[in-house]
Amino acid sequence: KDLTITAEGLDEDFPWQACEILCERLAPNKISTEQLDDLMQKGYEHIENRDEADGCTLWLEVWEQLKPRFTPDMKAVDAAEQIFRGSQSLHNWCQDLEQELGNAGLDDKTFYEHRLRYCREFLSQFSESDPLLKHNMRRAIGESLFDLGREKEGDQAFESLVADEPSNPWGYIGWGDMYAGLGS
Repeated sequence: KDLTITAEGLDEDFPWQACEILCERLAPNKISTEQLDDLMQKGYEHIENRDEADGCTLWLEVWEQLKPRFTPDMKAVDAAEQIFRGSQSLHNWCQDLEQELGNAGLDDKTFYEHRLRYCREFLSQFSESDPLLKHNMRRAIGESLFDLGREKEGDQAFESLVADEPSNPWGYIGWGDMYAGLGS
């Protein structure tokens, strides 16, 4: 027998909310895509309210939850979009995370360490991503090393970046900014 179910207005959200509650009860140790998306959006709310530290802390948890979902054949971040379809594209969010870790580091240098680790993990997983995105991640590594007082390593990171991409002026500009006292 066919049943006609109509849900309008706020009732339209009930099946999704019920699924989310059911997922939480049946698999309490596994975070769903919807829960990751909620954490991501809460992170954006913190960032908008100028609370980069709390926003980045949430986003680092999202990153840790996403990493096991990445497969070795996902060599570009765009290929990983299939494992996360949230309110924000993974491509854009990954860039936002890098930038906001730099901002949070201005008040708490441990976020520069997080930024360094994150960018290295990103490049290791997504070695075939968009060249500009990879350049920015590599530049962030150099900046973070300088911001942590590790100038020799920072110089090496920038030297490698400009050697690999001599026609991209942003490697030189970023490196020069470190000596001009502009930081990340």
